[in-house]
Amino acid sequence: MKDLVLVLTLLPVLAVLLAHTLLALGVSREAARLRTAQIPLYALTTSAWVLVVFLTGIIGLLVFWLIHHSALRDPGLVRR
Repeated sequence: MKDLVLVLTLLPVLAVLLAHTLLALGVSREAARLRTAQIPLYALTTSAWVLVVFLTGIIGLLVFWLIHHSALRDPGLVRR
């Protein structure tokens, strides 16, 4: 019974860690793509963005997206 409780406790933690890791990996790849396209990153470096997204998850990803891809940016800089 204790093992079941331990597993049921650890599964959500591992799922969140996996999700945050995948989100951070996605931001890392997107930052590299932006750099290749000579589109500057705003506010933070690539490493800092990856760390922010890893620590905050979907909220950090949303902030990254708002800054780099949404229409809130300068309209001349947004990809079409």
